Amino acid sequence: MNGGYVSSSAMGFLSMIVWWGVLVVMILILFRLVSGHRSAVRGHSSPMEILKERYAKGEIDKEEFNDKKKDLI
Repeated sequence: MNGGYVSSSAMGFLSMIVWWGVLVVMILILFRLVSGHRSAVRGHSSPMEILKERYAKGEIDKEEFNDKKKDLI
């Protein structure tokens, strides 16, 4: 009936859905950055965090932990 064209109200509705979708995604990304997930987002941990994890897993003993900790500080 309209020659295969989408009406302007349908286009407005679709663009509104896209706009809100983009807005929600941007808010979620901003929230993750601000809420302390920085190392998880970037995929990097600080050397001290890695050292603590290794000690907690039992990969290194207390003496080695303290020696490496002194090197980092």
